[in-house]
Amino acid sequence: MQQKFKKDKLKILSALSKAIKKERKRFDKSQRMLAFENDIQKSMISRFENCKNEPRLFSLWRLANALEIKPSQLLSLIEHELKEDIILIDI
Repeated sequence: MQQKFKKDKLKILSALSKAIKKERKRFDKSQRMLAFENDIQKSMISRFENCKNEPRLFSLWRLANALEIKPSQLLSLIEHELKEDIILIDI
């Protein structure tokens, strides 16, 4: 079960990465420019885009604001990238 959880977690982080990159490129902005213009750390964007960090809610919210979308839209983009339902608990 632990192995499945790790695989699913990586799928979610990968979907987040793709969603962030797509939205950032929609503005034709580098990580550095997006970070600078929105007073957030470039390293935060980089870690999310490279699946290195599991984001906290506050970080996702700030990132969504920087991308000029609602946090719910960012989650919807992640779901769209997944192309499958992932359930992280045994039911």
